Amino acid sequence: MSSIKVKQALNDITQYPKRILLAETREERINIAWFSTHVKEIINKLAYIMLKLGFIPRVVSAKTFYGLKVYAPTLSTFPLKAKGFFGGEDLKLTKYMADTLKSGDVFIDGGANFGWYSLLASELGAKVYAIEPTSKIFNLLTRNVRGKDITAYNAALWSSAGKMLFND
Repeated sequence: MSSIKVKQALNDITQYPKRILLAETREERINIAWFSTHVKEIINKLAYIMLKLGFIPRVVSAKTFYGLKVYAPTLSTFPLKAKGFFGGEDLKLTKYMADTLKSGDVFIDGGANFGWYSLLASELGAKVYAIEPTSKIFNLLTRNVRGKDITAYNAALWSSAGKMLFND
């Protein structure tokens, strides 16, 4: 998909956004949509229990708003499965990236997680360096960036060299 199509798809989402999509905190979401916020919390808690008991897989796939299939931890994919994007501050950063990044730019994604922003930057034509320290999430990242112009590093960004313990 071209960067123009990515920007158009995002503009379609953000042209007349529901206020709840831009809510950054739980309190804002509750003030805007009390009932749906609590229902989503209950669903998340039930999913978490089912995940811990092994009834649902730890990783599932979802599609981004621009049609790219990604693999992510199950609890992270609920917004992607429902809408193809993340709301709140994530939507604002996604929009900022789409408005700012140009083909040929360099994008460094420190703490890349499963690669949401790395994939978006790559679709917008940037050369991407994705850095993720935890091994399980790094495996998802490498799965998602396979075949893309993205260089992934299993490392952490810190103020000094050395070893650190991460809870994966």
